[in-house]
Amino acid sequence: MRAGSIAGPAGEAGEPGAIACALEASRSIQLGSPGARGGPHAQTATTTAATRPRSACISDTAAECSSRRAAIERAAAVDASTSVTAGAPRRAERTRGCGLHSSLWQSSIDVNERHRGRARDEPPRRAQFRSAPTRRTRNGEARARSPSAVEPARGLFEHGEGSSEPSDRGCAICRTRRGGARTSPATAGVGSAEPSRRGRDEPSDRGYAICRTRRGRDEPSSRGCALRRTHDRAPRSMHLASWNRPADEREWRMAGALRRFLFERGGLVALVAFAAYVWIAPPHIVDGDNAEMATLGMIGGVAHPTGYPAYLLWLRATSWLPGSTPAHTAAIATAILAAVQLVVLHAACRAWGARPIAASAAVAIYAAGPVVMRYSSEAEVFALNQLVVAAIVYLAAAGGPLRGVWRVAALGLVAGLGIADHVTCVLAAPVGLVGAVRGVREARRGAVAAAAGVAALAAGLAPYAYLLVTPENAISWTPIAGLDGLVGHLLRRDFGGPGAFSPHGGELHVAANLAGLAATLGRTWWWLPALAGVAMLAVRCVRAGEGEPRIGWQMLALAFVAAGPVLAARFDVVPVGLDGYAVRRFHLMPALLLAVPVAAALDVVVARYEARIRLGPATAIAALGFAAAALVAAPDVLRVRTPAVEHALRGMLRGLPPGAVAIISGDMTFFGTGYLQLAWGERPDATVVVWHLVGDRGYRDRLARRGIAIEKTTEATPSVGIAEHILASGRPLLVDRALGNVLKALPSYPYGTLFRVLPRGQARPSLDEVAAQNRDWFAALDLDYPRPGPDDEYPTAIHDSYAATWRIVADGFATAGRRDDAASAAAVARELAPRP
Repeated sequence: MRAGSIAGPAGEAGEPGAIACALEASRSIQLGSPGARGGPHAQTATTTAATRPRSACISDTAAECSSRRAAIERAAAVDASTSVTAGAPRRAERTRGCGLHSSLWQSSIDVNERHRGRARDEPPRRAQFRSAPTRRTRNGEARARSPSAVEPARGLFEHGEGSSEPSDRGCAICRTRRGGARTSPATAGVGSAEPSRRGRDEPSDRGYAICRTRRGRDEPSSRGCALRRTHDRAPRSMHLASWNRPADEREWRMAGALRRFLFERGGLVALVAFAAYVWIAPPHIVDGDNAEMATLGMIGGVAHPTGYPAYLLWLRATSWLPGSTPAHTAAIATAILAAVQLVVLHAACRAWGARPIAASAAVAIYAAGPVVMRYSSEAEVFALNQLVVAAIVYLAAAGGPLRGVWRVAALGLVAGLGIADHVTCVLAAPVGLVGAVRGVREARRGAVAAAAGVAALAAGLAPYAYLLVTPENAISWTPIAGLDGLVGHLLRRDFGGPGAFSPHGGELHVAANLAGLAATLGRTWWWLPALAGVAMLAVRCVRAGEGEPRIGWQMLALAFVAAGPVLAARFDVVPVGLDGYAVRRFHLMPALLLAVPVAAALDVVVARYEARIRLGPATAIAALGFAAAALVAAPDVLRVRTPAVEHALRGMLRGLPPGAVAIISGDMTFFGTGYLQLAWGERPDATVVVWHLVGDRGYRDRLARRGIAIEKTTEATPSVGIAEHILASGRPLLVDRALGNVLKALPSYPYGTLFRVLPRGQARPSLDEVAAQNRDWFAALDLDYPRPGPDDEYPTAIHDSYAATWRIVADGFATAGRRDDAASAAAVARELAPRP
């Protein structure tokens, strides 16, 4: 075959300049060797000839190439005994089966032969090689950087001299192998080759047949597709002009990135989980904190301590999402955070040594836990807190994505944002500190890295400034005055300080809360993986595995103990009913920290059967497993997500007399009615007062602006005096059962879920009038949802209050001797009560 057969438009057939252009395209190609991943053939090289811009060689004419021809031909002249005299015929034979590159190889032979004809008397020259510089990968292994010298002919083709397997001989670019290639580019085209993966011990056969792109987690990022690195230099001489189109290149890159994201980085599981979270996201409020966040995320305001400004800013920024209601919009925004959390958690598991398949399985199990699904699909601060903790675990790992100053700064920024969301993220400090120490040691100047971390931490705390400028509204917490008020809000002074669970304190129930924690972790991780994860965590603390050293595992174990058993032992409530709802949210963090050792335990199984497992199908199975587990967990979540809370509060507001004042004690009623009034515009004339904030001067000033003047008093029962003051103003007054002193001192009667309070001396209405008013109130109530069970949290509490109203009416009829009316009222109470 003549050398000019590969010449493109740059020169006529047989023109040396065209051959030079074709050969120049191979100067930056790495040597492809079956052992090129750390084996004896791991060195790479490039020619020492002068380089030009990548696009210059396509359009050069023969005259423009002639000035460089001598340098290229000198580089092409290798030892005659190994590369020309004895090697050329044999190598030409070995390229059979790769029709795409045979012509280019023959051209290099012709150049060498002509060079030998002109310089036959000169001694043979050997190409000069030097060791390629190395870099340290995330696993601590030395890897070759970009090559510094390449033998011209072998730079483009690999012929298997270092391999004893004839099937491995062939073209280094397309990996066509004699007698065993799946697809030949000469027959199937450049873009039709399919990936061929044969296991961790055969790196030469990994990746795509035509494009060897980053073929595994041990592959250096600098190693890629040999063909794509030359496509803009010699597409015409290699008949690949169509592949050189930018649109094709972008599509190729996007397709590869999408595959990596879906199957290697947990994207498929995260997308399926996001769809499930949006599917179960409630379009109504379900509890007090949920109502508060949905409202303040829409209109602004200060949330209860610690303020959670980072989460509120996220809700404000995503208020444009297409939710059917403000609560639904906030739930979708929270589901986005939860999906990102799963991607980061997957990366953290891989950074700690797990394979992608094991990480996908662990993340799928975690994401389908009932408590995880619940707080990932409603407006609550815990999804962002989980994302912060997952990011800390990822960044702190020895195989994390950053090094030196960048690692320390990223950890500081994430920690600051975490504190600006939920302070329990500080329980992951052991992991974050070991990562910060690593970053300081990796940096050239440790002091600079430490200063960068402190500055990033301060930047992460910046969202707290939002609490000083956000507008005040009816359900905002008490106004924050200056820096001292901001620090007090952060430290939860109103709730007894950072270490107190409730402002009143009480007896600790250690055994009950530890049992509740164990039940939550077991149910989240399906028991057996949870036990395997705990065992693996203990093993790694005393015996290091691949990747993360022992100190990292020891700090992870310390964080797990602090966020799990130690925190649970501090709760002063028994975890049943609504108290169980309150403490179960704090079990999320230890459940997430357990994901890393669970993935490590699953990785042991994956490593044993890796040769039989393919990444794509295994990841798809993990996603299907999540879907199946989510279907099992969904009823447990949906039973506490009925619209009972919102319907009850809407009925309460609509049943109030014009201009009424309702004094209540529960956060659910306060924030729920605020959501309906501020986000929906329900009954703006009514005023709802939460009793436990009346003692704050800022809150009393807010009430005064709404026409309710309350002065601080030293009376033994201040609630009675305040009630009489409101009644004296002529406004109707209603209270809930918590204000027992008012109900004892002043005449009252049940009205819906509240009690109507009358001035002193005024007679109560008759029993028939009370029954009629309540009958009308409940007739207007929307009860079109499943009747709650005995342990369905707030829906159960709501229906208990419905039944209590009619029991009072029934007792009144029974006291009056009206048995039939009493039986009728008791029957209504049984119908409204939760299922037995």
